[in-house]
Amino acid sequence: MGTMANERDESTSTNSTDRLTEARQRMDLALGRLEAAVNERLSRGADVSALEQQIQHLTVDRGQMAEEIDALKRQTRELLAVNTSAVKRIDAAMDAVETVLTPSGADT
Repeated sequence: MGTMANERDESTSTNSTDRLTEARQRMDLALGRLEAAVNERLSRGADVSALEQQIQHLTVDRGQMAEEIDALKRQTRELLAVNTSAVKRIDAAMDAVETVLTPSGADT
C-alpha cells in the first residue's frame, strides 16, 4: 500500500518539478529575449529610454517568475510533509489491523 502513496508523492513531486522547470525555462527565455533586444538595439543605435522600459518590463516578469518558483517550492515542501504524515498514519493503521487479525501467541 505504501507503493501507491509513493507513486502519488512522485507524481506530485514530478508535477511540481515540471512546473518549476517550466517557470525557469520561461525566465531563461525572457532573459534571452532581453539580451537579444539589447544587442539589436545597441547595434542599431536605439534610444536608451526604450531599452530601459524593456529592461524594466522584463525585470518585473523575472520577479514574478521568481515568486512563482518560490511558491511552487513551498507547495512542494507542504505536499511532501502531508504525504509523510499520511504514510505514517497508514503504516500505523496497517500495524493495528495486523495486530487485531493476528491470533494471540502466533509468530509474525
